[in-house]
Amino acid sequence: FALDQIPKSPSEADVARAMEVSIRNCEEMWRQGVPAIPCYHCGEPEEALYHLASQYPKIALGGMVAKGGGILSQDQKWAWLEQCFARVWPKRIHGFGVSAERMVYGLPFHSVDATNWEIGPCAFGNWQKFGSMSVRGSNQDLRSQIRHYLDMEARARVRWRKRSEEHTSELQSHSFISYAVFCLKKK
Repeated sequence: FALDQIPKSPSEADVARAMEVSIRNCEEMWRQGVPAIPCYHCGEPEEALYHLASQYPKIALGGMVAKGGGILSQDQKWAWLEQCFARVWPKRIHGFGVSAERMVYGLPFHSVDATNWEIGPCAFGNWQKFGSMSVRGSNQDLRSQIRHYLDMEARARVRWRKRSEEHTSELQSHSFISYAVFCLKKK
């Protein structure tokens, strides 16, 4: 069975039903020994995000398609993703359909995926490496596009490893200071 249940419509009832089915599917997969990563979708109640983050070692963020079938703008995606991270980070988070450099470098995703590396150049003629050059068609050599995204991944890993170490060091420093204050108060 499929992990995610897609709502039939953007109505609150359909979104709630789809969310419940997705959670049940994820729970069943775990019972069967498959460590599925549940997805919190844009438009679902915030309580679902907290529930998933409290129950699973890693969650995904997705469903960034606006009600009515339109795609969210980059600014709308950023605002939604930022709010999700503000609520559950440092939870390990996977981003579905996340490939914009602003988001990959700007938020500490554990992992991301997207189909832009192929769809961008083949369907729309958008090549990351070549800027505004437009070349369409499915017979394109995608190696430069793949290299672009692999390079971006490598840079993001370095950035977030460093940030994670700084965050850990900062937490350890605060813990040490708190412990020192506690010891002083005991005397």
